[in-house]
Amino acid sequence: MTGAVASVDDVLGCRTDGEGLSFELGRNMHGAFGGAFGGAVAACALRAARRVAPGRTPASLDVRFLRGLPAGTAHAAATVLHAGRSLTTVSVDIADSTGRAAARATVGLADPAALHPSDTPSAEKAGLTGYSGGSDWTTPDGVEIPIVATLRPRVLGAGPSWVATGLRAPWDVAAGAEAACLAADMCVGPPVAAACAGKWIPHPNPDLSLRFVGEVAEPDLVGVGRLQRISGGLAAVGITVWSGDDVVAVGVCSSMLLARR
Repeated sequence: MTGAVASVDDVLGCRTDGEGLSFELGRNMHGAFGGAFGGAVAACALRAARRVAPGRTPASLDVRFLRGLPAGTAHAAATVLHAGRSLTTVSVDIADSTGRAAARATVGLADPAALHPSDTPSAEKAGLTGYSGGSDWTTPDGVEIPIVATLRPRVLGAGPSWVATGLRAPWDVAAGAEAACLAADMCVGPPVAAACAGKWIPHPNPDLSLRFVGEVAEPDLVGVGRLQRISGGLAAVGITVWSGDDVVAVGVCSSMLLARR
């Protein structure tokens, strides 16, 4: 991807499907562990939630990846759990073309008119190189990760327990929260992989939780994944997503280090 020129719906193949939405996620959108890249699945959940809560702004996302979503058509059904004066809560179920459940998400969307126009930055961005100055991701021998060729993530910096990953959103910044999902899910693997230096241990993340706290102003995003701890094969990774000098999302995910059988 060389720039953010397409719409998010074009990239995800989104269209109305009865009372819900359908998406076309090809093999090019697959991750390392079989099935669609989690960031793309999370973005689909946001698209579906926005449809049933028009005019509201994504504030939170909690998604559980239940099984790998194969290439082809996916279906998303969104249900409004509660429509409050300031916050609407939506449940989204995503299934494959056969109807098998692949992910479940809960999305919170705020009414901008109900919020005080406060803006108080509190995080400081470490000195990182820009996307054009980063180094392309390399994949382990024998491990195919199609999404790497599609989004071309780059390493922009690293330190003890953390790695910064840059990417360019493949759609316009109007879908900034969806783009933040891509950057967030892309950055969670490298710090776990770094902790397993010298050997490849599969480490899928079965969940992703994000809180959206700013507007994406440009296509270049930076996701910083920080390994908090690995214990008994379970890892926790903290996430910060930057657009320029501003934080636009923070979150956490689990990773599972799988024993070879």
